[in-house]
Amino acid sequence: ACLATSVAVACVIYVMALRLLNMGISLNPRHEAGYIGAMLFVIPGFPFITSGLDLSKLDMRSGLERLAYAVMIIIVATLVGWLVAMLVHLKPENFEPLALSPLMLFLLRLPASFCGVFGFSIMFNSTPKMAATVGVIGAIANTLRLELVDYNVMPAGAAAFLGALTAGILASFVRDRLGYPRISLTVP
Repeated sequence: ACLATSVAVACVIYVMALRLLNMGISLNPRHEAGYIGAMLFVIPGFPFITSGLDLSKLDMRSGLERLAYAVMIIIVATLVGWLVAMLVHLKPENFEPLALSPLMLFLLRLPASFCGVFGFSIMFNSTPKMAATVGVIGAIANTLRLELVDYNVMPAGAAAFLGALTAGILASFVRDRLGYPRISLTVP
């Protein structure tokens, strides 16, 4: 009930803010796609990662319990998000392509990815130094993933795997140098 309520409140606040802004300035309806971002805070990253680690170590009970917990959260969040979208008649479309040169897009993705990962790491009570380190890892791995997809080098799933592999390799390198826990470096 708490999860459903928090997702519903986040979605309604996003829609209200979008409609209020639209009354003052005429917004492109494509901004409705940001609705999905309003509920991303509930995605259970740690249970997903740790369930995979548990299952790989054949700790089936812990792995399956964590996986079931994560899947339940995602199902509830998805259903509530869908319900709110239906109730407020929201029909998000894909984002419009940006009219930026490939170099400019690359240069903007690096700091945007850094900021997103840095902020996510801070939410997990990382120190600012650790969060900055994680931000650099995320900036490299996420920008690599986005570039591979945008230039049709590989499908999105394969690019996500390569980005995650890059993050893991960089995290292992940093862990050996600075001694931070690997999971604190890879999950954000």
